[in-house]
Amino acid sequence: MPRKKGSKSSSKTKKIGGITFSKVSCHKKKTDASKAAKNLRAKGYTARVIGGCVFKGRKSKTKKRK
Repeated sequence: MPRKKGSKSSSKTKKIGGITFSKVSCHKKKTDASKAAKNLRAKGYTARVIGGCVFKGRKSKTKKRK
């Protein structure tokens, strides 16, 4: 039986470059997704946007200076 093709970012966690990213939210608009990722980055997390879904990683090693 052929596998059903779904969106690739259906899983809750994703491993990219040794960092495990967990799914935070999905947005219909890509701009909304990137804004949500920007908010996460402002809090000091690593964030990825994959197909309109926001994934949160670990706290980034380089702390943002205020």
